Amino acid sequence: MRCFIASKIKQSVLDEVVKIQNKLKTAGSTTKWVKPENMHFTYHFLPNVSQDKIPVLKDVVSLCKSVEQFKIKLTHIGAFPSLKRPSVLWLGIEDKTSSTTKIHEILKNGLQENGFDVDARSYIAHLTIGRIRSSKNLNILKKEILNLEFSLSEFTIDKVSLIESKLNSCGPLYENLYSINLQ
Repeated sequence: MRCFIASKIKQSVLDEVVKIQNKLKTAGSTTKWVKPENMHFTYHFLPNVSQDKIPVLKDVVSLCKSVEQFKIKLTHIGAFPSLKRPSVLWLGIEDKTSSTTKIHEILKNGLQENGFDVDARSYIAHLTIGRIRSSKNLNILKKEILNLEFSLSEFTIDKVSLIESKLNSCGPLYENLYSINLQ
């Protein structure tokens, strides 16, 4: 099973993110835009999980119960590996309490203690909005990105979820396996 641990985003924020995507779509690039219902903040991706490990993963997610709900704000656009050579477009956050990093670390420790491999790269809290498929109109897209201005309201992160990702020809389908409420 392909799974990830993440926090979902409220619909009112997603509606604003779609407006940002629509501004960037005018560039005519070959970008696969993430559907709003598939947007989330991923703390950890687990590409190969056996069904018998799901109870252990639920216990790991439960380690986050002590974290208080917190507010974040989407503040800027970025790309992996960089804005000069973008392949993944994302919106970065302002997290005054560093709670996204705290959750990531709690989960990382719990996953490692239970024998799961975790990504060794530095954690960058972000919301993926698109994946660039080719260089078609890429320079126009980069120009749109540089000229993009937006201001979104703060919103509350109040849950952490274990989600299964099932790939099919229409894109990923996500099934929530387990969630905990933050304090």
